[in-house]
Amino acid sequence: MHKMKKNILMLIPQLGFGGAEKSFIRLANFLCNYHNITIALFDNNYKGYSETNVSDQLDNRIEIKYLGSKGNMFTRWVKRWNLFRKLKKSSDVSISFLSGTNLLNALSGTNTLTIISERGSRKNDIN
Repeated sequence: MHKMKKNILMLIPQLGFGGAEKSFIRLANFLCNYHNITIALFDNNYKGYSETNVSDQLDNRIEIKYLGSKGNMFTRWVKRWNLFRKLKKSSDVSISFLSGTNLLNALSGTNTLTIISERGSRKNDIN
């Protein structure tokens, strides 16, 4: 029996900084063998680091969408919430990694299956 491919939306602030991002890329590459994957990022240039530095690590079947970073903090979050909610409504599953994106995923309020993955802790982060 052949199962239908699901549309999976994955959310993370940026790619390429650490272990959570590496796990995220591995999961996205694995899932794209079985499902349609779209990655949503806050911006294509996060704190001076461009995701294009790691795009060659992503399977070329994965689509990348940017939620934007223009405006003050409140404006950015409203824009991201609206864009993410629109993407999520057309998805079967949404998966997020890390605190800020987990909050956005949880508050986007659709009937889409929502998976939240908290990776690590800021508890011992001296910065």
